[in-house]
Amino acid sequence: MYGALLSLPVLSLAPLPSPVEPLARLRSVLRGSPRLLVKRDDAIAFAFGGNKVRKMQLVAAQARAAGADTLITTGGVQSNHARVTAAVAARMGMRCILVVNGTRPGQLTANARLDALLGAEVRYVGSREERDPAMAHAAANGLQLPLTLAVLYATAVEHGDGAGADELGGLISETNAAMDGNPARGVDETAWLRRFLIVSKGHVPNEGVTVSAAARAALLDRSDALMRVLDAGRLKLDAPTDLEVSGTAYSFS
Repeated sequence: MYGALLSLPVLSLAPLPSPVEPLARLRSVLRGSPRLLVKRDDAIAFAFGGNKVRKMQLVAAQARAAGADTLITTGGVQSNHARVTAAVAARMGMRCILVVNGTRPGQLTANARLDALLGAEVRYVGSREERDPAMAHAAANGLQLPLTLAVLYATAVEHGDGAGADELGGLISETNAAMDGNPARGVDETAWLRRFLIVSKGHVPNEGVTVSAAARAALLDRSDALMRVLDAGRLKLDAPTDLEVSGTAYSFS
């Protein structure tokens, strides 16, 4: 087992091993305790990451070996793991996408501020449950653009994340069929996203028992607004990005 671990590729991020220190005072308090030692992984200085650096040394090495150009992870707004991931991506010259559950702080502080300084692209979702389906579909289909991720998330919320024809999985499958593939297989992501928006708009339900005329109009208007953002080339949703949906103005800043 130990030999198998040693065979894994590891990215050197910090001087190791970390120190081991005796807990002499605790041992004296416990009276008769065997010798106690503590492994000081908190002393691993890279990105102030402590033991989280150990995991990233393996993950980042695997990503590099696989030819990946982006590190994607999830966590809370102030996640230490997310901060270390952003720092590793910056060290390796890779892109970093953080999908965090919570709302964007009015002023970035602490880890959220460090994530931004390290160049990470942060996507906010309402909860842990809401981030998973869109992220899984994005990873499976090689989708990376911030605008694409925002569209997938909105689609999962509005249509559901199942495989039905009108749900996120079904809409992605229909788009892949129309494009003869997806970005994971070399299809241009901008062209893929344009087709996805067209496909999704075609599945907006007609006015009836389940959808009112106003709700249908709002869904169509939202689709058109996202297409305008795409036409404007704001693929990274870089600030400022303004759009109007059903008479309400929105701004990404």
